[in-house]
Amino acid sequence: SEATVMSHKLMLRGGLIRQSAAGIYSYLPLAVKALRKLERLIDDEMANIGGTKLSCPSLTPSHLWRESGRWDAMGGELWRLADRKNADFCLGPTHEEIVTQLVASGLQSHKQLPLRLYQTTTKFRDEMRPRSGLLRGREFIMKDMYTFDASELAARVSYGLVCDAYGKILNSLEVPFIKAEGDVGQIGGSMSHEFHIPADCGEDHVIVCTHCGLSINQTMVTPHDSGESSMPGCRLTTNCQSHSRKAIEVAHAFYLGAKYSEVFHVTFTDSSGEKQVPEMGCFGVGVSRLLQACIEVLSPPTGDRIVWPKRIAPYQVCIVPLGMERDGSASELISKAETLYDALNATKASAFDSDVIIDDRLHLSAGVRLADATLVGYPFLVVLGNRTLNSGLVELQHQYSRDTEYLSLETVADRLRSCL
Repeated sequence: SEATVMSHKLMLRGGLIRQSAAGIYSYLPLAVKALRKLERLIDDEMANIGGTKLSCPSLTPSHLWRESGRWDAMGGELWRLADRKNADFCLGPTHEEIVTQLVASGLQSHKQLPLRLYQTTTKFRDEMRPRSGLLRGREFIMKDMYTFDASELAARVSYGLVCDAYGKILNSLEVPFIKAEGDVGQIGGSMSHEFHIPADCGEDHVIVCTHCGLSINQTMVTPHDSGESSMPGCRLTTNCQSHSRKAIEVAHAFYLGAKYSEVFHVTFTDSSGEKQVPEMGCFGVGVSRLLQACIEVLSPPTGDRIVWPKRIAPYQVCIVPLGMERDGSASELISKAETLYDALNATKASAFDSDVIIDDRLHLSAGVRLADATLVGYPFLVVLGNRTLNSGLVELQHQYSRDTEYLSLETVADRLRSCL
C-alpha cells in the first residue's frame, strides 16, 4: 500500500526498510544499526533494575494458550497454524504463557525472587488492516518483560521500577511522552499504564486533565447520559477540564497479580515453609514501532530529512569526498577521507567506534550523495572537496542545528569529539 505517514515515507526513501507483504518489512542495514542501538539502550535500563535477558520461541503450543483462555479470547489477531501432525501452534504476540510455564518448572524458594525476565524478539499479530509502516505491522520487534514477586507489595515495587525505566528510555531518546492509565484488554490484570508519544498520525487518543494532571486512554473514559465524560480517578470534584491528544502507544505495563501464575501452578516456599503463588507483572516496549515514532515526531514537518534521537542515529558521522570516478582528484580525496576516518577511530575507546561511514559511491554525483546524507540524517556531515585540495579545509555540517563550519583536516576530528 502507498505510504501516507511522513515517517513511513522517510524510512522508505532513506533506504531503512522495504515492504515484503502487507505489514511485513525487511530491515535494511541503516535500520538494523539503529535498532541495535535502541536495543542496547533498553538493555542498559533493564540491567539497572535487575532484569535478566532470555529468548523464548516464537512458535508456541496451543495447549498453553488454551489453559490461559487466550486461544479463543484473542480472536483473529492470534496467528494460528498446524504442523504436519495437525498439532496446533501459534506465533506469539506476547509470551505470558510460555514464560510462566518456564518459571513454574524452576521456582522453588522465596530466595529466588524477585525475578525480572525479559527478551527482545520478533512478535506476530494478524492485523486486519496493517498500515503506517512499522506503526501497525503484522510482524514487529518487541521487548517484553515478566516479573515474579513474593507479595503484592513487592510486585508493585517491580511495577514502579519498570515504569520508571520506560520513562528513562524515552527521556534518553529526547521525545515527548505521556504516561496514561490504560485498559488491561486481553492481557488481563488489575492495573495498566501506557506510554504514548503525541503525534497527529497516532491511533490512540489520550485525555489529559489540565487540573490534576491525570492522563488516561480515551477508551477508559465513560460518557454520562448528558454527553459529558468522566475520567476515573480524577481528583476534581466537578467535570474535568481536559484535552485530547492523538498519540502513538510505544510501551505498556500490566499488573497481573496471580492471573497466570495460578493457571500454570507456579508456587514457591515462603520463609515460613508455606506454599505461595507469586504475583506477576508484564511489560512491553514496541521496539520497531518506537524507532519509527521517534522519526515521526523529531523530523521536520517538511518531510525532507530524518532527524534521529542522538543515541540511536545509525552513524554519527558521514564523510563525503566529492570527487567522481572520472575526476582525477577522486583518489586524493578518498585518501584524505580515509585518514580522517582512521583519526576518528584512533583508539579502542573512541567515541566514534563503528559510528563513522564514508560515502565512496563515486559513480554518483556530489549533489545526489549530499542529498542522500541529508535525507538519512547523519548528525554530522564532513564534506571534502576542492577547498580541501586547495587550502586543506573541510566543511563540517551540523544536522541538528543546521550550522556549518570550515576547519582544517587536522582539527576536525577533535572538533567532532567535542560535539559529543
